[in-house]
Amino acid sequence: MSDWPWDLTFEVAFDVNPADEPVTADWTDLSDRLRKRPGVRVERGQPGGQARGTATLDLNNRDRELDPTHTSATHNLVPMRHARVNVTVGETTFPLFRGFVKAWPPVWPEADQGIVSVHLVDAFAWIGLQQSDVDLTRQRTHDRVGAILDLAGWPAAHRDIADGVVWLDPVERSDANLLQMLIDTADAEDGELYVDGEGAVTFRSRHGRFDTAEQETFGPDGIRVAAVRPLFDVDQLTNIAVVELDEDTTWTFEDAGSVTAYGPRSWPVRGLPLRKAEAVGAAQWVVYRFAQPHLWLPGLTAYGHRDGQLPQLLGLEVGDRVGFEHTPPGPGNAEMSGHIESIVHTVGDGTWTTAVEVSPYFGEGPWAQWETAEAVSGTTWATAEATEGPRWAP
Repeated sequence: MSDWPWDLTFEVAFDVNPADEPVTADWTDLSDRLRKRPGVRVERGQPGGQARGTATLDLNNRDRELDPTHTSATHNLVPMRHARVNVTVGETTFPLFRGFVKAWPPVWPEADQGIVSVHLVDAFAWIGLQQSDVDLTRQRTHDRVGAILDLAGWPAAHRDIADGVVWLDPVERSDANLLQMLIDTADAEDGELYVDGEGAVTFRSRHGRFDTAEQETFGPDGIRVAAVRPLFDVDQLTNIAVVELDEDTTWTFEDAGSVTAYGPRSWPVRGLPLRKAEAVGAAQWVVYRFAQPHLWLPGLTAYGHRDGQLPQLLGLEVGDRVGFEHTPPGPGNAEMSGHIESIVHTVGDGTWTTAVEVSPYFGEGPWAQWETAEAVSGTTWATAEATEGPRWAP
């Protein structure tokens, strides 16, 4: 792909098991086989979001060296081999995706072509295969994430774990799915959990998005926008939050005014190893943010092959705060500040399209504050002005 405005590389460690770490000599470079059409698609996001942590690449395979049905092929064409995709623009190399080959399906079109379509998955696919008996003590969320990754055998070199703020109760389970436990831990924190472009399992606390500066701006004075699909509806609206603890104790918080205006819209979360005060706070924080409609940008798209803005797009990661500016017909401007929930890169024949989903920024405002012992049961709550963004006070 040397005639593209960038250098895209695709490498596979054919002979390294998924739980082992490849060394430099283990990687085989398949970049010269990359097809320009349909090209490459990379998706990154949090589990359960729009992007699933996958990548697809089509490779030229007329010699059948990458055809798993060819018994004389020299490569070890089995699933769950380490794989990585990088892109170099100028003198800078950006990690685009790192994970595992899920499948090597050959493509046999009617024309005389030899193609293999490679499907990649990220670290969560491997962790999701792991079942384990779990007996963990009371600990903060970041320690819980680390303990779960230890049980999964996930290497420390591929972790980026920031300190959490929530304490979790002890948990004992038999044959627990470790990916679900990771997701439950992130939900308890109401933080971020994703795999970054380098393949690191990344965890950020609920405070990670507060008081953050905008990484980039989409609009006339920043990254030029190719398309945008703004949403201002009730799909993301929540005015009743229900948190059910492991012992089946349920805590509910409701915004009655929002229920009257928009109807009951519930957000149930079950089985979290939260303390009671934290459960109340989690319900309050969700309703505080989402009891009223907000502008979302689920399809904010830009072209990396235009205006030299590819390095800016490649520098974005899940959780980054970005701005959006637009001047529609009529008076005034439309502006929004929010956080990236997912990133999708689509690379074609000399084209590069990046689409991001942007959620609203809630870095300023009140935080939940318990004033009496009765408040722990969810009967009362108060708010106070935050000088450094929202904070939680269990």
